[in-house]
Amino acid sequence: MFQEFGESGGGGIDMSKPSLAALAYDLRHLPDNFTFSFFDCYKCAMGRAHILWPEAVAMPTVMHVSKALGINETQARELFVKRDSYCLDPEDIAADIDKLVPVLGLMGVNDRRTRAD
Repeated sequence: MFQEFGESGGGGIDMSKPSLAALAYDLRHLPDNFTFSFFDCYKCAMGRAHILWPEAVAMPTVMHVSKALGINETQARELFVKRDSYCLDPEDIAADIDKLVPVLGLMGVNDRRTRAD
């Protein structure tokens, strides 16, 4: 589970269960000892989902992550895989998650924008 911020992230986001908002928050607040790398399955955004919620995301794959986050595999692939990986940083993915959440109608308590505009 999410250890760096306990059970609640900033803005009241529940970090104990998988959500797009929780993942976006985590990507913006990576621990100092974590090196983000698009080329390492355990150090990319899907890898963070696996680290945060290993019970829900058994492996950092499109199939597992999409199911845990409540999005379809096409959306997960576009969000996490089909990217210009050489110019990618965690903030880019978090910003794309912020754009996707309202489109999916996931504006509940655990899925809301994770930063101010």
